[in-house]
Amino acid sequence: MNLLPVVEFEPACYQTQNHEIPEYGATDAWVTYWKNSLYDSGIIKLEPYAEGSWFVETERLLSNLEAIEIMLSMKLKDYLNDFNDFQDFHLAVIALVVHLPQYVHFG
Repeated sequence: MNLLPVVEFEPACYQTQNHEIPEYGATDAWVTYWKNSLYDSGIIKLEPYAEGSWFVETERLLSNLEAIEIMLSMKLKDYLNDFNDFQDFHLAVIALVVHLPQYVHFG
């Protein structure tokens, strides 16, 4: 058994507009929904680990630095909206590092 490190890209976290949620079992529609949700935030050229999955292999993700930058900014934005100085930003980065493991899964 081999473990494959992946990162989850939950569509709702990246949507800037409402997309119709597909019916259960409509794999092609779910892939389109997922990609359109990520496109809203500027994440393009990202493929899921498997059709219908929200997971992306870390190896593939590492070749898409723009997607990493957008992912981190989306995760940090909730922290940064309330902070005004570098020390607060530093604490936000520490908080991200502490919480980031919940977004990394082995599939």
